[in-house]
Amino acid sequence: MSIAVLSANLDAWEVVQAEFFFNEPPAPRWCDVMVRVRVQNIGGSITDEQSASESDFRLVASSVLYGVFDHSCGLIPDQLDAKLFLGGSVEGNVCVQLPVDESGIVMLYGPLFSLDTSDRRWLGLSANIE
Repeated sequence: MSIAVLSANLDAWEVVQAEFFFNEPPAPRWCDVMVRVRVQNIGGSITDEQSASESDFRLVASSVLYGVFDHSCGLIPDQLDAKLFLGGSVEGNVCVQLPVDESGIVMLYGPLFSLDTSDRRWLGLSANIE
């Protein structure tokens, strides 16, 4: 898989709430961090299907792993969820809640159901939460 971070919104509550008004706001001193990614299947055979979803991504800050299962933003616009064949490409959003004072945030891609650590990719975000 080829993965690229296209943008990061480090305070995305208004975007999330505008489309899904029934979502719960982040807890005090926490924020919704929404990252737009592009994922492309660049390996395997033409009949091999690869999945790409929000649950394959986590954010790491202060040596703590934050994922969608424990720190979900709720429903989000254009959530990443696709099945890709060789050459297939998709863009979508991943959203995780983090404490507002975090810095040095890095995105970790690792397929949810893979025990192979060689599948992991580390992606930097261009800014920190302020």
